Amino acid sequence: MLPQEKHIRKVIKGCFERGVQVSEELTYVFFKCWLLNPNVKNLKKQPLKIAMDNIINQCIQRLSVQKDPAILCIKMQLLVENDYKNRGFIINKVYEENNQKIRPLLNDILDNIDHAGHTMSINNQKIIQYIILSNYMGDPTSPILVQEISDTLNSVLNRTKLSEFKNQLSSLKINQLKEISNSVCGIWLYNVDCKNIREDTLDSK
Repeated sequence: MLPQEKHIRKVIKGCFERGVQVSEELTYVFFKCWLLNPNVKNLKKQPLKIAMDNIINQCIQRLSVQKDPAILCIKMQLLVENDYKNRGFIINKVYEENNQKIRPLLNDILDNIDHAGHTMSINNQKIIQYIILSNYMGDPTSPILVQEISDTLNSVLNRTKLSEFKNQLSSLKINQLKEISNSVCGIWLYNVDCKNIREDTLDSK
């Protein structure tokens, strides 16, 4: 036995007549929870329409008590779920928009690598810009940040085999660039964290 739209509407209308406004989502969730109530099993022995009318009335009675702990708990759960859904949507949207913005930069990097053979210059400003922008690390024109990323990129590339990079498929090249970018970002964050710890230690002395 699952709640139908007409049942949900009846519950919402019944609550409204009692001066209480409830959302369709809250009503649907509570209705499903109420069907798990052991007492409902006895109602199911009655004719379906009578049983459903009784269940609807019971839901109206409970939902009309706004300070009911069970209702407040469900409301909080729905609030948290919706908040995370919205947050995830916003994060994904920002991520997609950022990818679209840096896509031309990524294409330029791939073209430069193809023309230069299988070498990747650590002084390539476009690669540094890509790393900064793709990881939201700050201003790509900041001299200090650019130098820090350049130094970190140098250490990463010295440990990265790129001899077969030119002959890889475009998707594999992009994946390798992303791996390099993530490695640089991780090392840079670690260095920044260590620097902050050292400064905090000196300040505390």
